[in-house]
Amino acid sequence: MNKDLLKIFLSVYAHRGFDWPAFHNKRSADEVRRDMQALEADIGQKLFEEAANGRVTKTEAARVFAPIAQRIVHLMDAADEKFAVIDSENDTDVQLAATADIGGLLVSRALRAFEAQSTGVEVKHAIYSHSDVREKVLAGEAAIGLQYHASREAELNVVPVLNERVVPVCAPDHPLAGTRLDSYDALQDAADIGFGEIHLGFRSGEGLLTRPIHKMFTAFCVMHGRSFIVDHTPSLLRFAETGKLIAFLPDWRIKAQLEDGALVTIELDEPPIIHRLFMITRKSLSLSAPAQELANFLKMGLAQQA
Repeated sequence: MNKDLLKIFLSVYAHRGFDWPAFHNKRSADEVRRDMQALEADIGQKLFEEAANGRVTKTEAARVFAPIAQRIVHLMDAADEKFAVIDSENDTDVQLAATADIGGLLVSRALRAFEAQSTGVEVKHAIYSHSDVREKVLAGEAAIGLQYHASREAELNVVPVLNERVVPVCAPDHPLAGTRLDSYDALQDAADIGFGEIHLGFRSGEGLLTRPIHKMFTAFCVMHGRSFIVDHTPSLLRFAETGKLIAFLPDWRIKAQLEDGALVTIELDEPPIIHRLFMITRKSLSLSAPAQELANFLKMGLAQQA
């Protein structure tokens, strides 16, 4: 029995007419009417009576058949998911979606290490916004997602895979280079001395969630107009290296710049800011063997590459 035909029947049954099912399925009302006539012929029962004014009435046979049709559709959907898993077992491609800030250097390092030890697995890696990463995984278009937010959707598995230590850095000739301050509040006050138009730089998206950074960001929004910038890591690095601002960046990302002296850290007596990176997968969709291999690697591999 055709699953799509049963779904159209359930739609006609729920809406008591042909117009909405036709619109929803991008068909004409006459086509839907003919579909129902074909279904009636198939099961040998009259399902709907249509009045001259177009009003559709359910028959007793339709009331009996509706829960059966619903059950059949549910079972066929479940079978399709199982078949998709079987098909994926022979598929060596893995779709990975990551947010922009982690979509470059860190993930590229980890994927190179993974491909060096895996046998024939090809990872297709794309960069999206946080909300798009979540949607790609929920839609089954990506097997694995990497993001800085712990998504709360019940349909997702959420596993922390990395803790990033975020530190304030600036150019060696910045007035605050080499200083030590006792708190983030003191850093905010010191940055507000008037070093040009922009003082502090925050990473897009996830950088605004951590409490100390959120507090400073909010204060600068309210009090100082354009004295802050929100951008991705490469832009913040460029601004910081030219002495235009103090940037808050993960320590793994600035190792090279600190080693060659292009940037210096501003020491704080308060505990460091920690951003957590999460891996998300869809609960209702079993990972293929290659995707599971990648997921297991990322749990350890990202920390090793950071």
